[in-house]
Amino acid sequence: MSDEGAKARVACKVATYSEIGQREAQEDRVSHWVGKDDSQLLILCDGAGGHGGGAEASAAAIDAAEKLLEESNEMIEDAPDFLSSWVKAAHEAV
Repeated sequence: MSDEGAKARVACKVATYSEIGQREAQEDRVSHWVGKDDSQLLILCDGAGGHGGGAEASAAAIDAAEKLLEESNEMIEDAPDFLSSWVKAAHEAV
């Protein structure tokens, strides 16, 4: 029997931690998503502290990814294509 074309399953646990450090507010955002096919996507958006609108920009980038995931029926068929689409959508949103 051939395993050609079989996808490997990897078990992982995800935890996030955030600290604002010397800043007045947290501008970074993180999101973890598990698809219907058990694929996972972890997104970290740096709010670029010290620049105006960092919190809004990182939130808009996460929102753009979540919208694309909903539109794709919560499955990522082609990871490079999804990431390219997300970067374009996030850029437009910001």
